[in-house]
Amino acid sequence: MHEPWVAYVVVGTVAALIMLGKNMIFFNNDSKDKDKKNDKS
Repeated sequence: MHEPWVAYVVVGTVAALIMLGKNMIFFNNDSKDKDKKNDKS
């Protein structure tokens, strides 16, 4: 069995990666939307 602190480190790392992934996707979508709006106008 893993030591208790290992679980916390793994969960923390996964949570951080998920947050980073969501933020990157969010920023990418924003950039694309702005580009589309600029192209239309």
